[in-house]
Amino acid sequence: MFKNSFQKDSYGKCLHRFGGIPFLNHTLKEDFDVFAAMGEVEQNHAMGTLFSAMVSVDYKKIKQNSLFLSQPRLPMPREFYVLPQFTMKLKKRGLQIADVLKKFAEKILEEPDKYRDMIEKAAQDVVELERRIALASWADAEMRNYAQQYNPYDLPTLKKAYPSVKWESYLRSLLSTVGPVDFSGPHKRRKFIRQISAHNLATVVFWVVECSLQW
Repeated sequence: MFKNSFQKDSYGKCLHRFGGIPFLNHTLKEDFDVFAAMGEVEQNHAMGTLFSAMVSVDYKKIKQNSLFLSQPRLPMPREFYVLPQFTMKLKKRGLQIADVLKKFAEKILEEPDKYRDMIEKAAQDVVELERRIALASWADAEMRNYAQQYNPYDLPTLKKAYPSVKWESYLRSLLSTVGPVDFSGPHKRRKFIRQISAHNLATVVFWVVECSLQW
């Protein structure tokens, strides 16, 4: 199956994290926790998926630091996702993602062409998820209003406000190397988060890692 040890190692990393290759529709391992994977990727590679996080001084309680959760940084300007005149930008984005996924498949599969349609569909799923993130996100002008974004949460109220997120898994992975923190977070996207499939999220996590590492 593998042409060299590099390809075998690449596939091994996928098996370790996901139980297979998400964009080839492999069944995810039973204990796969997508939110733990999101936290791990964000801590190790400083790349967000559904959230972006940073620890900084709490500007209303300056004697302590807080963990600030916000919307992720999109690969393209938000306008490219939400305005109809930029449709071609989204199409090009899908082609770019498909190209990366195909190159990865070529490294580990004997007959990657058999999976071409599946890979192209997965690439479009990534673009669609990015578009939905953009629709659920604030515009740059709104993000400049820091007072409006300050919405402190402790963990119980965060879990109650956003029950579809496995907060303990995400935060445990994200903060595995630091001590206790207070929570301050977003309050705009609970319906959006409920509608996302684990498989699509796994593909996005794979895509983020693939772009940040040399497999």
